[in-house]
Parts: sequence; structure tokens; C-alpha cells
Amino acid sequence: SIKSEDCFGLYAMEHNVAYFEAILEIGRELQNTSAIEIFETTREFYKYEFREYALEDSPNELNEKNFHFETKDFSEYDLQLLGPFVTDEDCYKVNLYSLEEYSYYNEEKKRVFRFIATDKFPILAFVNDDNKLGQWLKIYMPKGSKKYSDDGKDRRFRHIGGRPKGFVFGLDRIRKKYEEGFENERERIADERSRKTGKKVSADDIKDSDIDFKLERIVIATGGSDGINFLSLGEFVIWFNSETEHVDSFLMKELLKMAHEVVNVPDADVTGKREGQELALQYLQMRTLWLDKYFKFPGAKDFKDHMRANQRKA
Repeated sequence: SIKSEDCFGLYAMEHNVAYFEAILEIGRELQNTSAIEIFETTREFYKYEFREYALEDSPNELNEKNFHFETKDFSEYDLQLLGPFVTDEDCYKVNLYSLEEYSYYNEEKKRVFRFIATDKFPILAFVNDDNKLGQWLKIYMPKGSKKYSDDGKDRRFRHIGGRPKGFVFGLDRIRKKYEEGFENERERIADERSRKTGKKVSADDIKDSDIDFKLERIVIATGGSDGINFLSLGEFVIWFNSETEHVDSFLMKELLKMAHEVVNVPDADVTGKREGQELALQYLQMRTLWLDKYFKFPGAKDFKDHMRANQRKA
């Protein structure tokens, strides 16, 4: 397969990026070093547009929690950044949207900060509603710098409108799917008994203890990027709002109740392997998928990398 690749394909394989990303990155580097205009504009490709205003001058009206956002349709570029097979339907399953822009009032600076997405710098957001907290957003900038701020937080992510403790992405959807499947099985059992006895059996007559239903599998991913890629394969998947949060005994009990298999997929770096081993020893009923057994390229770390490296096989 290597012999069939051109220079962009080889770059994409070596750096675990999509083919079109390889073209952009190589073109940008040549443009910056040779001063030859390769693209239509010489502005930075991987940068949002930023504005700031006094509160009274903000062009957008902020809500009661002092933020504002506007969604738009996902572009093909947005989806390719997330993973080779990700669709907009996959994103909507976990309330992930592409943003035109977002703004919030910075209490410390007493200014409204406004971030506007560009064609090559998408801004994504998980839009969630909490019973106590109300609406809140987790902003994700997939082409942002992976550098960490002074407080140790990844600059690609930002919480707007609050941050609920213990939130698990994908869990509400799985609960709903499990409940739907459980009730469908109740109806099926009632219909089967009606046929066998010749008498009408109501679904209300079927006890929970008579129902043997579980989802095939629930996957525990290390973050949103991996989670979205699992969704693109049709998996039921959860991940946590922070790398410091982990599965507790109450959540594991619920997961095992809802699925025949619970599979943890840790990152393949030192930290991921250590935490994966600790979790595997803590919950012996859980299975673990060790990704490094399947990696073919150096530098690969997570499931998204695995999908990138193997997308041509699909």
C-alpha cells in the first residue's frame, strides 16, 4: 500500500492525519518558508477569529448565564477532524454541535470575549442541560494548541456556563436505549405468552424478573475524540468530563446491569497503561482492550490514532 501513495499520502500515514490535512499542513509550511502564496489567503489556517468588547457594546445578547453561542451544520472538514467515519448523526447522539461562534463575559477582565470559527479552525461544543446547573457547554477546538495553561488545563477545551460534577458523556443515551430495549422485551414476552395460552397477556403482567435483556456491549473511552470514533462504529460508549474522573463501583454496577460486556479502552501511553491495569484489577468482570497491540506507526496513542491508521481497510 505504501508504494501506491503519493507524497501527501505518505505524510498522512506517518503523522496519522487525514489526506486533506496532509495537503494543508505541507502547503502551509511551504507558504511560510518560501513566501510563495499557495492558498488564496496568507492568514493563519489554524486560528479562530477573536474579538473583545465592553459588555454594553457586545454585538450578541448574552443569556442569563452571560454566554451566547450560534450553531451551524457540520462541514466535511469538521467531521474528518473528528475521525474518518464520523457523521453528523454520530455527533448529535451526544449533543455535539459545530459552532459559528461563541461569546462569554469574563468577570476578571470585565469584557466580553468572542470566538469566531473559520473554515480551517472549527469550534465544536457539547451542549448539555443539567437539572440544577441549567445549560452548559464544553467547548472543543480540535485544531487548537495542545499546550497547557498555567492551571494545567488543556487550552483546546473550555467550560461555559458551569461544570457539573461527575457528569458522564453518553450515559443518558445508553440508559434510554437500555430502557427502550427492556420494555420492548417485555412486550415481546407478553405477546409470546398470549399466543401460547390463547389469552390476552398484558405487558403490565410481565415482571421485571421475567425479563432477560442487556445491550451487547458498553465501551469506556478516555475522551471525546475516542468516544465519537466508537460511536461511528455503532458502539455504545461513555467517557468522563475530566481525566481525573474514573469509574466508581456504583457506575460499574449500573454498566454491568445494562450490558453483557463492559470494555475499557485506555490510552497506550505510560499513564494510560498504568490506570488501565489498576481499573482492570479493581473490576475483574470488566474487559480491557490494549491498543498498542494493534498500532503500526510510532507516536500512536489512542483509539482515534488507530482509526486514522486503519481507515483505508474499511
